[in-house]
Amino acid sequence: MYDLNSRKPHPLREGRGSAEREVVRAADGARCMRVALQLKTPSARRLHYWKVGEAIELSRVVKHDDMTP
Repeated sequence: MYDLNSRKPHPLREGRGSAEREVVRAADGARCMRVALQLKTPSARRLHYWKVGEAIELSRVVKHDDMTP
């Protein structure tokens, strides 16, 4: 299996730029992560999930431009 950089999980940001702060849940310090489920498709889907330590909590599947955690 080969690695696709475009599908790697990355933090969801508060804004559009890579210098923006990561989205962090105040209650427990979990970071919101984002990963591509589809590529080169109109409205490609992304998975948002919360990660704190080794624990993962699935959030939702969104369209590419939806940046809500």
